[in-house]
Amino acid sequence: MSLKKNLKEYFSYSTAEKRGLIILLVLLVGIYVIPVFFKNNDGEKIIFDEEKQAKFQKIIGDFEKRSVGKNKVEYFNFDPNTATQEQLRKLGFKEFQIKNLNKYRSIGGRIKNKSDLQKIYGISKDDYNRLKEFIQIKSNVKTQIKKKEFKKKKSYLFSFNPNKLSISGWDSLGVDNKIANRIQNYIKAGGVFKNKNDLNKIYGFDTLILAKLKPYITIPKQVTAKYSKAKPLISLNICDTTELKSLPGIGTVLSKRIIKYRKILGGFTQKNQLLEVYGVSKDKYERISKLISVDSTQIIKIKLNYINSERLYQHPYISKRAAVDIIRHRQKKGKINSPDELKVRGLISDSIYIKLHPYLSVE
Repeated sequence: MSLKKNLKEYFSYSTAEKRGLIILLVLLVGIYVIPVFFKNNDGEKIIFDEEKQAKFQKIIGDFEKRSVGKNKVEYFNFDPNTATQEQLRKLGFKEFQIKNLNKYRSIGGRIKNKSDLQKIYGISKDDYNRLKEFIQIKSNVKTQIKKKEFKKKKSYLFSFNPNKLSISGWDSLGVDNKIANRIQNYIKAGGVFKNKNDLNKIYGFDTLILAKLKPYITIPKQVTAKYSKAKPLISLNICDTTELKSLPGIGTVLSKRIIKYRKILGGFTQKNQLLEVYGVSKDKYERISKLISVDSTQIIKIKLNYINSERLYQHPYISKRAAVDIIRHRQKKGKINSPDELKVRGLISDSIYIKLHPYLSVE
């Protein structure tokens, strides 16, 4: 928060306080300025008589009493989650404190225990100590009602196909809404429940509920037959996004990522390289691994004796340091005769060399 905003909050006044200050200022100016304009012939100031002075003092006294009365603090039990602005003012809250508390409440914040009041910006420890014995926080009735309603919710069992059941259907079976949504997302991504035990793939599915539901699960035989038919394998190194999207669990975004990674990699040499693509989980890979193929003869080789460090660094298996070291080695020793030199000279680690070797060329 800026200094300007801090000053504005700490020195803000209510409309009543501003009006009182203006009246007081006018009276004070009158006391000191008016006598200057009323002088006798000898140049001396006119002195008010005692009666007028007494009346004037009484006016000022009454005004001060009213001002003090307005700012007088009253103590009573209150809930900071529901107290009105007027109640907070009576309790001695400053305007900026009330404003900050209201902001906190408006965004869904709740004072759960007395000490939480100190979390409100501008409310000091002294303010809290002054008010803590009067703070009475009521329990959240709405939450309790919701919990009771949830407990009262009834479920019943019936025969169902997990591949076709809607979220409301899962709800009727007593399955949690989050789990029902995960099942729907699994099916939308191309997943299929071929047998009863396949429901164990859904993360968080209660085993006790599953055991209770198993006798009621009916999966038509056509489902298994439909997905067991042999289909032409999709070649990872020549396919496009349309072909990739035909695979279960591969959508538009993921298919584009696979094509992009294939380009910077120079092509795939093994199927499991798909696991290096962000978004391809182990479960997703297992579902599509039997539907894809890899032709390693179609990869683009790295020509070690011609490539520069910047192009070399673009390969996902080569770090910037390794790229610079390889080019320096080539400049110092001359032509690289074998890809093995990178490993022998310690320019790359053995584990990286194993993955990188199919892409290296000294021609």
